Amino acid sequence: MNKTTKKIAALAVVGAMFTGGLAFAQSASADQLTTGTISITPTTGNAATGDANGNFLNSIDVTTGCPVGYRTSSDTQIVQAGTRLGSVSLTRNSATAYGTTGLDGNAIHEDRTIAPTNGYVSNRLLNTTTQGTIAAGNFELRVYCYADNNNRNYVTDKFFSLAMTIDGSGNWSVGSAVVAPATATTTALTALLNSDNTATLTATVKDPSGAALPAGTTGSVQFLEGTAVAGTGTITNGVATVNTAVLASGSHTFTAQFTPGNSAVYAASTSGSSTVNVAAAPAAPGSTNVTATVPTGTGSLSFSGLQSAISLGSAVLTGGLFTASGSLGPITVSDSRQLGSTTWNLTGTSTNFVDGAKTIDGKYFGWTPSLVGSGNAGTAGAAVLPAPGSTSGLKAASVLSTGTVVDGAQYTVVSAALNLAAPGNTRGGFYSATLTLTLL
Repeated sequence: MNKTTKKIAALAVVGAMFTGGLAFAQSASADQLTTGTISITPTTGNAATGDANGNFLNSIDVTTGCPVGYRTSSDTQIVQAGTRLGSVSLTRNSATAYGTTGLDGNAIHEDRTIAPTNGYVSNRLLNTTTQGTIAAGNFELRVYCYADNNNRNYVTDKFFSLAMTIDGSGNWSVGSAVVAPATATTTALTALLNSDNTATLTATVKDPSGAALPAGTTGSVQFLEGTAVAGTGTITNGVATVNTAVLASGSHTFTAQFTPGNSAVYAASTSGSSTVNVAAAPAAPGSTNVTATVPTGTGSLSFSGLQSAISLGSAVLTGGLFTASGSLGPITVSDSRQLGSTTWNLTGTSTNFVDGAKTIDGKYFGWTPSLVGSGNAGTAGAAVLPAPGSTSGLKAASVLSTGTVVDGAQYTVVSAALNLAAPGNTRGGFYSATLTLTLL
């Protein structure tokens, strides 16, 4: 090695020392030329920004020129893991005006003191190669010598090679590095059922210390039910969240798979499973008996005991009102659903009282619910006074009883004192109305 070669190699080592423990070991190719050494300035930089003037390189030198038989043209290419990512310079030929091309066998030299916009040094930033995108890790800067510019053969054409490395932030330097393994991650999943039977799925991705991934970390989480994709969320401060579509009744088990934006920095991970249970749809309303059927294993919700007819007797004129009363029930609500099921409500709605063309507005009909016996799972609804004591009386849906699943208590027995208070000018007749109970 001549003195010039030694000086250039020493400069490359100094440049590499700033990157922290870099080495120059590199596999040789059958078409790699070892008779010349590449040196560049600067020896460090950023793939996206370049130097102060936005250039990738300010100069490039090779201590020897292209060999005989490979002197048609030359350019600078980026290769990573055996894959050519494309050129970063204009093609140099015998007519190139700036510098020396090496196509006459002499050393190659191009710099920007010859011409500030010298594209034969570099004509693009490192992150804008023409054939692919550079990733964090080791790569090569190759100066190719072509036998036929119109029929380039990247397997047999000769090249000089310079080992380089780049990190996840795009910072590059001369020399190759041992790439540290990606940091392991863990992904935890929570699944919460919403009132509209959608589920909110939240994945938290943490590093080995148990801390959430820091702000600025990129990546995504795919949420799966079995193999079906329930949604995909973007990581923000280590957390990704999605809301599923409306879920059918039954059990739904989800997992979450984290994919890092930069696999050289963080490793992928998969969560354990998280399950939500969706109850069956409420039973349809009925005017005498309502039954809610839930799939086997989740219990049922129903009520019984509604009389087919209730007589309020003859109204008595008292205080300017025709008043009559009667009793509803007892009505038994049976709730054998699993703990955690939704609250049930047994409500009643009355039509107007009619006798042919004569009408008593249903708002003059009210009730006072009460529980029957002890050990009931639910509670009685509030009293509803006939108008004008209330706005609409039982003409508006009113709660007879309400409750939730109580461990050890399946039944709620409720009755109600019925009260009709019609205006004193109501015409005589035999009036009837329909009282409908609905269990939801």
